[in-house]
Formats: sequence, structure tokens, C-alpha cells
Amino acid sequence: LFVKQDSSNHLLRMKDSKHRLPMDVAGCELMEIKHMHLERGPNGLHDHKTIQKIKDREDTLRVLVNNHYNDDGTSHSPSHECPVLRVLQSQLCWGAYLGWTEVVNKALKYATLRVQQGQQTIKYNWSYIYGQEGRTALHFASLMGSNDVIDELIKYHRLHYQGMNIKLMPTPMCGPDHHGNTPLHLASMYSNFPNYGPNVSTIRR
Repeated sequence: LFVKQDSSNHLLRMKDSKHRLPMDVAGCELMEIKHMHLERGPNGLHDHKTIQKIKDREDTLRVLVNNHYNDDGTSHSPSHECPVLRVLQSQLCWGAYLGWTEVVNKALKYATLRVQQGQQTIKYNWSYIYGQEGRTALHFASLMGSNDVIDELIKYHRLHYQGMNIKLMPTPMCGPDHHGNTPLHLASMYSNFPNYGPNVSTIRR
């Protein structure tokens, strides 16, 4: 109901006392309950109430992440504007967490438009979502095993930040979070959950 109002674009950009957008709040809540459930292992497989809570929170996050765009993929902002940088950064992170390649590509598209317009654009070492311990979009994609998202992030990074002759990803993209974990650490750490998270293909990437 809230996001369908005429003023929803303003509401979606409002930050709380911890500088979180509504989508950041929903994402943090989802991560907390999902990982607590997963860490219970086989004992949590039949916890239907918690599973339903996770599904509800995923639906909430998807609505908030995607509502900055119209049905045809264009931005709610006037045609001459890109979504604000802060929104793009959070969309990129939570799109990566959800494994939602379409949303990640939309965010990268507007990031490219910002470059073309001479505006400041997204940074791969951006990690300012309160409570997420310094994790970037690549950290989110790695811990969830979102392989297609990892491919898109690397492709965009090579196109806009590296030049075609450089083979290795520079430090900012593979840097550590606040606990010293790089995306590869997280991919290794979360590969023990059955039917969830990173796999051998993630590690190869």
C-alpha cells in the first residue's frame, strides 16, 4: 500500500537513524532470520512457521528493491535522471543477495548512465549498510552462491574500471569485510549448507 502512493519514491529514499533505506531494513531482517534458521541444520527443516516468515520477508524485500522501477524497467525518476546513487548501491547489494540478476543489471545500467553523464557512480568497495559488517555486492553474491550475479558484477567492473588487458580483479572488488572475510572466504564458509548457497561453480568464479 505504501509503495503504490504518488510519494513512494520519496518514502523509499528516506533513511532511519542508522542511515538505512527501507530496503536495507528488510534485507537485514531477512538475513538475520534466514541464517539463524539455516544454522539449525536438519532440525529446522520442518519449522514451517519460520520458513513462512522467511518467504514473507523475501517478498517484502523484493517489493522494496524493485519498486524504484516501472514495469518496463525504466526508472520512476524523470527521464533525464538516474536513481540516486544511494538507492543504486543498496539495490545492487540486495539484488545480489537475492540472486536477482534482472535488478542487478538495471542498477548497473543506471550506473553506466551516470558515468556517461559525468556523475559519480557506484563503487565496488561501497559497504555502508548498517549491520552488514562491511559486505559489498560481491560479498552478498558470494555467500548466497548467486553465480550469474557474480558474472555480471565482474563483467561491469572490467568494462568500466579495468581496461581490457587486465586479467585480475583489483583489491577493492575482492577486499575484506569488517571481519577480514573476502568474497572467497564467504563462498568457502557457506558452502556447507545443503540446497543453499555457494557451490563449486561459485568457488571457480
